[in-house]
Amino acid sequence: MKKRILQIMSWLLLFTTLVVTPVMAQKPSVCSKEEWEVLKLTNQKRLNLGLEPLSTTKKLQKAAGIRVAETESYFSHTRPDGTTCFSVLVEQDIFYRSVAENIAAGQSSAEQVINSWWNSPGHKQNMMNASLTHLGVGYSQDTNGYFRHYWVQLFVGGCQFESLSVKGGTGLSVKKGSTISDMDLYLVADCKWHGNSYVPISDKMCSGYNKNKTGKQTVTVSYQKLTTTFTVTVTGTGKTTSDQNTQKKAVCLKWKKVANADGYVIYRATSKNGKYQKIKTIQKGRITEYTDKKVKTGKKYYYKVKSFQKKNNKLKLGKTVRLRSQKWVKL
Repeated sequence: MKKRILQIMSWLLLFTTLVVTPVMAQKPSVCSKEEWEVLKLTNQKRLNLGLEPLSTTKKLQKAAGIRVAETESYFSHTRPDGTTCFSVLVEQDIFYRSVAENIAAGQSSAEQVINSWWNSPGHKQNMMNASLTHLGVGYSQDTNGYFRHYWVQLFVGGCQFESLSVKGGTGLSVKKGSTISDMDLYLVADCKWHGNSYVPISDKMCSGYNKNKTGKQTVTVSYQKLTTTFTVTVTGTGKTTSDQNTQKKAVCLKWKKVANADGYVIYRATSKNGKYQKIKTIQKGRITEYTDKKVKTGKKYYYKVKSFQKKNNKLKLGKTVRLRSQKWVKL
């Protein structure tokens, strides 16, 4: 049997200089669990070196998602249309002064891919570059592909931040001994060029917290020369609770990409054998994820996804596409 090989590649662009280095919780709804974990682990590495953590944005996540889908069939920093990987940023109207990309294939977890990149000098250089401020992460799984798991880190820099707020930091109560990371909070940072940016909050970003002291504490979070605070009550016993438990939820669907599809139609029902109503038409074949926000927490929903091709201005529906995952997510 042929042994599976892990592949990783990196690319860095600073202003007009190009360097190529080829080498053989709670979370915002813009990220999958795997993508958010890659951002967390990358930031842990940076914080350990005294560097600012990176944040992600909705547009950057979309760009990374496009790139990771492309690497499934064409594993390169050159896109299938012959342009550089960074042209996706122009397509998504993403401003940058510095930019870099890491790609990988074959690693089955966030921990594995971070270790692969960190142990490669070119990839590590991108991850610890102090001029970079945002990170979009793409992850896809193709069970029929040779490498099965595909990963992208898409970095941009040259940003200015104007304000911070803490998501999940209202009415927060934790048991004694809980770390900041245990609280599962994240920052929403307002970037002048990219709007809302999301940063996992970790202990090294915070001051004023004593995990062994009971009572109400005011914690200060620092990011990009800005600060904000949140209040937490530390109790002797009990479970960690916060307003996260009452936050509005949505259902996130993911499915396998269908070759030559021009898009997908999504249907929903409230019983398995009930009537399925069309809720969304996605007009791009490369998009294989949808978040249904028009749902009620505690209610069960069933979904079907069908691919389609456009012919003579009409949609020709294909067979039902198998869902890779269906799960509740917090908004």
